[in-house]
Amino acid sequence: MTSLPRQWLITYTALLLMVFVGGGVFFVHQEELNHRQVVNQLESIAQLKIRQILQWRGERLGDGQVIVDSPFVADMVADWLTDPRPDQTARIQAWFAALKKNYQYADVLLLDAQGRIRLGQNSNHEPLAQGTLDILAEATRQKKALLTDLHQLGHRPPHQGVISPLFAQQGEDQRFVGTLVLLIDAQQFLYPMLQNWPVISASAETLLVRRDGDEVLFLNELRHRRDTALRLRVPVN
Repeated sequence: MTSLPRQWLITYTALLLMVFVGGGVFFVHQEELNHRQVVNQLESIAQLKIRQILQWRGERLGDGQVIVDSPFVADMVADWLTDPRPDQTARIQAWFAALKKNYQYADVLLLDAQGRIRLGQNSNHEPLAQGTLDILAEATRQKKALLTDLHQLGHRPPHQGVISPLFAQQGEDQRFVGTLVLLIDAQQFLYPMLQNWPVISASAETLLVRRDGDEVLFLNELRHRRDTALRLRVPVN
């Protein structure tokens, strides 16, 4: 049995080595290329989600500012708080119902100048959270519509409120007469918008979080876990 000539063996070994090295280089290159593609995709989707949230937030503040800038709304509320006649109550409730239906708010509340709930669409009105009252005071000071943080109170699902302070003209001055609060159920639009992923993926999801002391508080429902919104906390470290 004759052995392969020495130069043939060297050539075969060199070719085999080239195949392994070339394959390794190609694999590393493809892995880096795939990693960059995934990173670029995630960055693009993150920017898309940020734009969606900013647009949604701007639209809600726009709804609230229209109410602030409408003098007839403040006059109507001031008249009703002074003399809550049934016919006027019916007209205000009809307007509240239109706001709920067309702008998809969970409830519309009317507060007097002392921050007490005087009128709303739903029959059961839980007291406002302290954070909402703080934003109410700031909105009154700035005379502009503001949006509360996501929060949960009692049996109500996670929600936000558009705070619209109302000022009636009194001579050359403006008199604070009350506040309209547009309540947003986060489960109706915000959470589904966050979880809607533009490409097929088994694990990708959008997380909305905020720091709360030494913990990270998850503000939205996770894709693979339930009852996490405003409940799930993990240490910052």
